[in-house]
Amino acid sequence: MKETENAKILLDRIRTEKSRYCKDQFGVIINIAENLDDKTILEAVDYCVKMKLWSAGILKDALEYFSQKKLSIVDKIFPDTKDYIPSKYSNVKPQIRDISEYCKALKGDKDTWKN
Repeated sequence: MKETENAKILLDRIRTEKSRYCKDQFGVIINIAENLDDKTILEAVDYCVKMKLWSAGILKDALEYFSQKKLSIVDKIFPDTKDYIPSKYSNVKPQIRDISEYCKALKGDKDTWKN
């Protein structure tokens, strides 16, 4: 975690309130924070300090919430358009032809290929 005032407050409060389990709490925080970007971590830390939630488990839940929230925003900006077919073309089926028709079209009237 970046050294911000709220991060120091959160870690100090976890250490004082959960002194017996603070090593486990810090281990949970380190494992979770490794894979997330700094902005998401700072949002979750600020939230926990603002709401006075002094637990690694709650920080973990906040991190998951803010990272999912970020993903849903990206989905709104870039909707999945992979299989989008306009409604007027949705019932159109392609004609299936034999390969020999394509060979005839490429040869034309001659025995050699046009291309």
